[in-house]
Amino acid sequence: MKRTILLSTLIIIISSCVSTRSITDYSSNKFYESTLIVIPYESGVTKRFVNKLKIKLEEQFETSKTRIEFILFEKSSDNLVLNQEKLLNDRISIALSRDKKDLILYLYPTKLYYTNGQLQTIYYNATGIDSNNKNEVWKAEFKIYGMFGPSMFAGKCAQMIVEKLKLDKIIE
Repeated sequence: MKRTILLSTLIIIISSCVSTRSITDYSSNKFYESTLIVIPYESGVTKRFVNKLKIKLEEQFETSKTRIEFILFEKSSDNLVLNQEKLLNDRISIALSRDKKDLILYLYPTKLYYTNGQLQTIYYNATGIDSNNKNEVWKAEFKIYGMFGPSMFAGKCAQMIVEKLKLDKIIE
């Protein structure tokens, strides 16, 4: 029984993976202490993944000194939607005015790959913007994939994002 559980856990760990690359502007020479994380989703599979990612990011950020807040928003795949960016910018402005955040972290999916109707691979672009001077201070690309679908690799994705932010000296 224990051997089966151990083998199952090992398969899950091996079958999900994240690769990344990033660039950082070190000129500000500071750690960001309060972050607004903005993540779009589409209804269905990506919504479930983003909700799981949010939970896992909250868990990962507990080990850092950075306070976080999320804006999750449904982004239509239809290009003929009026004022979608304005509505998002209004939500960001409200969040920034309510509680001063010094970093805005955008996580945008760029490619989604499905196998048999199951989301298997997501490419994300991440951009960190200093909310004081509006300069980009960090950019990264993540490739997240796994055999068992999005809920199984959301944890690995969150771990990689936070580790990369710490490694690149964006957060403590």
